[in-house]
Amino acid sequence: MKRFLWLILIANLLVACGGSDASSNESNTQSQLPQTTEEATADNTIDSSIVARVNGVPISRAVFEAELAAVSNNFNDAASDSALQETVLSSLIDQILIEQYAAENNIIITDEELENELKSLSTLAETSGFTLAQVLGLPPNADSSVVAQKVYQGLLAQAVADDVVSKTELITTQVHARHILVREEALARELLERLQNGEDFATLAATYSIDATTAPAGGDLGWIVRGDLLLDTVEEIIFNMPANTRYPEPVPSDLGWHIIEVLERDETQSLTDEQISQQRILIYQKWLADQRRTAVIERFTN
Repeated sequence: MKRFLWLILIANLLVACGGSDASSNESNTQSQLPQTTEEATADNTIDSSIVARVNGVPISRAVFEAELAAVSNNFNDAASDSALQETVLSSLIDQILIEQYAAENNIIITDEELENELKSLSTLAETSGFTLAQVLGLPPNADSSVVAQKVYQGLLAQAVADDVVSKTELITTQVHARHILVREEALARELLERLQNGEDFATLAATYSIDATTAPAGGDLGWIVRGDLLLDTVEEIIFNMPANTRYPEPVPSDLGWHIIEVLERDETQSLTDEQISQQRILIYQKWLADQRRTAVIERFTN
């Protein structure tokens, strides 16, 4: 799984720099668990030199403002200042959670590892016509110590991800499923009743489903593993259904209402390299979301 996390890190940096809308991640396989945070309003009892505490560890205002300045020049002009500040603060919170896990599990990045990674990434960046600072979302003239710190954080996150994934068993179950997606619950219930009366699933899917990708194939989703679908709720139901069954109720999602059938299940199919990488990413993302949810996070806002 070498370097798989660098894809996540670069994607997060692009979000911080305006490359995409951070809210878009809420609808895909990367759906976030709710954070348990303690919000605090700055007053005379709060040290104005800190912006947050994570399990008692402070994030200084100086570090926050330096990070904010480092990415602000590249941030999407359409995004609000508050969105940028939240993105930067969330990133700093994640860094502390990663550092705390690393300390608890004796995960260390040596000077030699850091130096080797700096050389390797610099070569890759130059081959693409960029500086390493630019690839990391920093100003082109960023100080070398700032660049090194970013790379160190990436290596530490990679090492933590490797450790987390190594302790989690990959799920090899694959499911062959199909669905009909419609906008209205009433229509979904009508189609369910028609199916119960013997009408053909594939014909109804081709006629009524608004999923343009699967409708021509009778709603067939093919063989899927966890993480393949964009909708967590739908995926969770599919993977908890036996073969040759239809879910008895329409399933709501952000896209509409789903009628779901599971045709086959296979507990032994080999996963492709892409599927394995996707599962590893999902395991890490869920772990990080769980850390946010269970940590004591205090945010001090004006």
